[in-house]
Amino acid sequence: MKFKETKVYTVLFTFIVTFVFVFVLAYANHLTKDQVARNQELFTITALLDAMQLDYTNNDQAYEIFKNQIVVYNITNDSYTNINLYSLGQGQDKIFSYIFTGDALWGSITGVLCVDPNVEKSIGLSFIDQNETPGLGGRITEPWFLDQFAGEQLPKTGESGEVLRQIMVLPGRTDRLGDTNKLNSEVDG
Repeated sequence: MKFKETKVYTVLFTFIVTFVFVFVLAYANHLTKDQVARNQELFTITALLDAMQLDYTNNDQAYEIFKNQIVVYNITNDSYTNINLYSLGQGQDKIFSYIFTGDALWGSITGVLCVDPNVEKSIGLSFIDQNETPGLGGRITEPWFLDQFAGEQLPKTGESGEVLRQIMVLPGRTDRLGDTNKLNSEVDG
């Protein structure tokens, strides 16, 4: 019996081939992890800018706009921990964005909702990650679908309206976010 025909050869060959491929993939992952992290960050930033209806021509410009114009508030209250609220603008022109995640048919969807200072109308909607099939579900990232949500009235009552307002309200706040001076003083301490 030849060695190539034994079970030991089959197991040894399988082990070596598997080890080589896993090593190559692990090494490629190690070499590209910084670029992958930057790409994920840029994808989140561009989704935020898209929801806020801000124009940019390339990823570098998107990163600069985010760095120079967007303020990030980390919100922690009784119901939520470490929620990031993103704002753009000054005074009564300030708009807010929130990154949300929810269940869909085939997986989860992560998106950005941008609202007006009074948390009454949507400014825009964008998606960061979705796992839907390429049919209708996969088309949620296309402009024709996203554009229909700009300017929509947000729910004022009911669970969805209350959840949105709880997320958008800072600890100790009982009114809405329209008073941006009070908002800024609470965030700044």
